[in-house]
Amino acid sequence: MIFKNGKAFKVVSTDPTKYNCYFVSVKEGKVVEEKLAAEKIE
Repeated sequence: MIFKNGKAFKVVSTDPTKYNCYFVSVKEGKVVEEKLAAEKIE
C-alpha cells in the first residue's frame, strides 16, 4: 500500500485475483475493514 496524506493511494499485489487487499482501521471505537482493488506488479 502506498499512502498519500494519510489515506491509501495505491494498492499493489503480485496476484490481485488470488490475494485480497484490505485496509483495516478503527473508527468510533469499531474495527472497519475496507476491501481495496489492487494493481498487479511484476
